[in-house]
Parts: sequence; C-alpha cells; structure tokens
Amino acid sequence: MWKKCGLFLMSFTLSHTVYGLDYLPEQIELLKEAQKGNPEAQYDLAMSLQTTTDMAHLKQSDFFYWLEQAANNKYDVAQDLLDDILAEYDPKLLQDLAPNGSQKIFDEVYQLDKQQPKNYALIVSKLKQAAELENYTALAQLSWIYGDSRLAKNYGVAFSTIKACTLATYNNLRHGDINKEDMEYLCSGDVLNRADWPQAQKLANKMAAEIKQKPTALFSLLDQLK
Repeated sequence: MWKKCGLFLMSFTLSHTVYGLDYLPEQIELLKEAQKGNPEAQYDLAMSLQTTTDMAHLKQSDFFYWLEQAANNKYDVAQDLLDDILAEYDPKLLQDLAPNGSQKIFDEVYQLDKQQPKNYALIVSKLKQAAELENYTALAQLSWIYGDSRLAKNYGVAFSTIKACTLATYNNLRHGDINKEDMEYLCSGDVLNRADWPQAQKLANKMAAEIKQKPTALFSLLDQLK
C-alpha cells in the first residue's frame, strides 16, 4: 500500500459512498475536528481508515475524501501521499485484492450498509464469504471486528484477539505487507493480552499458514482457536 512518506502503490461508518467499518470513538473525535477544517485531523482520520478501505472504490471512500481535504488545506504529508496515489492508482492493479469474484459480494455489503437499521449479522456473513474468497478488505475489516471489543459488540461477534491476530497474519501471507502495521499491532502483547502471548503469536502463525493452504476452510479452522 502507499506508505505515509510517499513511496508507491503495491510494494473506514459515516461513509460518503463506500462501505466501511463503524467509526470508533477516537475516530469520531477526529471527525469532529476534521469537519472544522483542521488539516492534521483530516490527515490522521484518513490514515486511520486506510487499511480497511475498499481499494476497488478508493476514490469514493472516506479515506480518500479526508486525505484530499487535508491536501487541499496545504497539509504537506497529505499532498505528497495524494500525489503518489493519483500517479500510481490503477484499479486493474488492485484486482488481486478482490480475487475469485469476491468484489461482487463486497458490493452487496455496500448495499446492506445503506439500510437502516443495519443488519450487522448479514453484513458479517457477507464479509466472511468474501474473506473465504481471499478478499483483502474483508479480511482487514474482520481482523478489526474480532480484535476491537467495541466493534465486536456492534457486529455481534465474539471478541477474540487470537482470531484477530490470525486473520491479520493470514491476510499478510496472502497479500503481502499492505496490512503490516495492523498485523503488528493486532499481534502485539498489548492486544493479545495473554501471559503466553509469544506462544499465541506462534499459534496464529501456524493457523494462518494452514488457512493459506485451504482458504475456503478459513472459519472452520479459525473456530478451533480459543
């Protein structure tokens, strides 16, 4: 993914158009400042949304919107990153992020997200279907849904840091270092919060490797983790 310092392509809600995860409290605080025209808050909000953004619809996403706002407000880092994105972005290069027809399923999630009240159970079901087809964004979003207790409650799944770490590790094995920062955070001792967290990391790595060999069995394998 594009690095914050402006290197190149391919090494989340109150969405404008594209589905994204519900905003967390800290993102809502950033949003309040961003809406006041604060370019630093606009950039920080954009970066907090980057790894869970559906790259197939990048230019309609909250990530791109707030990055563009920060750039328009002369925030140097945002301008550099936006220039890189506009120079390098090609949807065809991103097809591997949504393989096996999984983008069609993700587009169904977008339609579900427009409904009120949201059917979170159905949204999670669709995300799981897309994840089993190796969809990067579905895997990234599910990593956070399982790994953040507030999102887990919203989406009706059992909070599980070991499952979050495993999903993030598998996503990294499948798609490369696009999600490296997320993976390192979700697999850290602070998040796993277990006395045996190094062993938990090893278990996550082992399970992620098994999932990579049999991606359609992702959730039956994941359910073996406690």
